[in-house]
Amino acid sequence: MKTHEKFQHGDIPVALGGSRGFATRESASVVVADCEDRLHAVRSGLAGLAGALHVLAQGSGELPGGSRERLESMVVAEVERLQRLVAPSPLSEPEDVVLEPVELDRVLADVALSRRMAGQEVAWSTTGHTVWACRDDLVEVVNILLVNAWRHAQGSPARIDVTETAGSVRIAVSDRGPGVPVELRESIFQRGVRRPHSPGQGLGLAMAREMVTALGGSLELCSGPGEGACFVLMLAGDAMHGAA
Repeated sequence: MKTHEKFQHGDIPVALGGSRGFATRESASVVVADCEDRLHAVRSGLAGLAGALHVLAQGSGELPGGSRERLESMVVAEVERLQRLVAPSPLSEPEDVVLEPVELDRVLADVALSRRMAGQEVAWSTTGHTVWACRDDLVEVVNILLVNAWRHAQGSPARIDVTETAGSVRIAVSDRGPGVPVELRESIFQRGVRRPHSPGQGLGLAMAREMVTALGGSLELCSGPGEGACFVLMLAGDAMHGAA
């Protein structure tokens, strides 16, 4: 079996795009990282889908998080997103991220509902804000932050707060858990860095920051030691994008 470590150290040649040549160590690492990211995203998305499908299959009783139609709409949107995520893509030149106006409330409603179907308590309120982003990437980033809170602050509800300042939209995802250990605060966004005894692989936050950077935004840890975790995502709103 081709292991991640062997790919990273260049021990195994990798054929690219039907070429008769082989990948360099650097390109092999890129391929492995891309596969890791996609697998991580699919696993996170499937948790919410499984919960939603279980509820829909029961066919009776009160539906948590809204009507049956709302739940069905979320399931369809998430399946379509995961299909786009795993669709074959060229490995040569990465495609530029296309920014478009995205209704933030619709994104947060779908992600929060999906996480509730996975058993996580998520609190948020509609704000009517629009951000310039790629919808699929924004869904994945918010999902990563919520999953991170769920794993490391179990029993504590996650909260999403949205505000706007100087044309930028600030999306804060917080919890009341133990927070990020002091020794990891400077490295938490690096690949492979994770808290002691973490069930994750140390990929989510690195993926999230990479995606946010590609969207022209920023992602920072904005809570102090012992305050729980608060990750703040900043994206351009309508005013800022129009002035650019």
